[in-house]
Amino acid sequence: MPYRVGVLMYVPALNRGIGKKICDGEFSELDSLAFCLEDAITDDGIKEAERQLVKTLVYIETNANGKVPMLFVRVRNCAQFDRLPLMLGNLTELLTGVIF
Repeated sequence: MPYRVGVLMYVPALNRGIGKKICDGEFSELDSLAFCLEDAITDDGIKEAERQLVKTLVYIETNANGKVPMLFVRVRNCAQFDRLPLMLGNLTELLTGVIF
């Protein structure tokens, strides 16, 4: 089945090193990954987490050499979901979906 989620790895969107690990193939067997903007992030860390998510996706877009897992974003609320396309622009094309 080509679009199975398989084991889903959650990481806080604040994780600054995850893009490099993905591009370096450290998760070559991983089927899917979720960047969490919800309960892994404190209220006062949301803006930084959103900025870091953009940086991470730019890094992946620029440096991915091989297999990239399916990428999801776990959003905090409907307002954040509405902002997501504005925050990410064309980077949304890297995402497989959104988790509510």
